[in-house]
Amino acid sequence: VGVEQWPGAAPPRGAQAARARSELEEVQWRLGVSDEELAQMQGAFGAWSRANHRSYASAEQQTRALEHWIATELFIRRHARDAQLAAAMVGASGGVRSAAQLDLGRFWVGHNALSDLSDAELSSRFGTPVERIEPRARPSA
Repeated sequence: VGVEQWPGAAPPRGAQAARARSELEEVQWRLGVSDEELAQMQGAFGAWSRANHRSYASAEQQTRALEHWIATELFIRRHARDAQLAAAMVGASGGVRSAAQLDLGRFWVGHNALSDLSDAELSSRFGTPVERIEPRARPSA
């Protein structure tokens, strides 16, 4: 898994680069995306970041922002039935897209306009059962 060069930050090197790769692999595992999906979404996120003049203070912030982007894209691809709903999932804040984190079609709603809706309201709106959960975590050894 590659680490994309992000706007506004020096490319990670040495131990920092290894940590960034490890964090990105963890994101990939937690969200259940293939290498191809990850590369595609990472490229789209990088293009969006550059187009919107986004910069990040650290590789960790970049990875968190990418994780939210991927989770939102997955939610939209798997669940949103119309463009208006997809736009609502992105939110109007102009910040990082942080609508959902997926795990087998269930999601946890993050900090956006949908966070005040009940699970029943969300289920009705999306036309599919909704359960708020945290992304899967690796089992402890």
